[in-house]
Amino acid sequence: MLVEALVATVNQTVITLGEVDAEARIILLRRGGQLGAERPIDDRLRAAVLQYLINQEVILGEARRLQVFQISDAEIAAEVEQLERRFERPEAYQQFLAEHGLSSSEVAEIVHRDLRVDRFLKSRVRMVARLDADLVRRQFEQHPREYAGRTLDEARPEIEEKLGRSTHEESIRKWLDELKARSKIRILRNFGDAAIQP
Repeated sequence: MLVEALVATVNQTVITLGEVDAEARIILLRRGGQLGAERPIDDRLRAAVLQYLINQEVILGEARRLQVFQISDAEIAAEVEQLERRFERPEAYQQFLAEHGLSSSEVAEIVHRDLRVDRFLKSRVRMVARLDADLVRRQFEQHPREYAGRTLDEARPEIEEKLGRSTHEESIRKWLDELKARSKIRILRNFGDAAIQP
């Protein structure tokens, strides 16, 4: 029986080397398509992905605790389909999975986690941005082409997310640091220094 190398724990969740490499493959696929997905995974990338996974798990733990931001099977299937389309042929996607020891269910789990965390982050960003309604109105008025054909209320979620990401990164980082401080995180294998945001 093959025992997978443990690299970290976040509360009761174990992160293995296989999970780090699987997440790295999906990130490479999203960013570089089929060619990007075949890029070698080095320790620098593993270090960044491990930090990413720790951040993801801390945020996901909070989403579970609050019982918010559930993701439907249809949403997961649509996102997996997007990944498949990054390949020229369906067989190429299946070959990619086989070559890297990934199953369809593992990809679906990664997609599920990423979607849930992303939804939680977007909600948090909008909540922070909502605190300054004048800033949202100014953004809308100063960029009429960007929001052409929409009312302020229709464009508000997009503006809040954009402003939240750029203007309130420090608030999000502080919130993440608070979540991490309440979590029990153990790094069992250090691949080197890396900093990556969720």
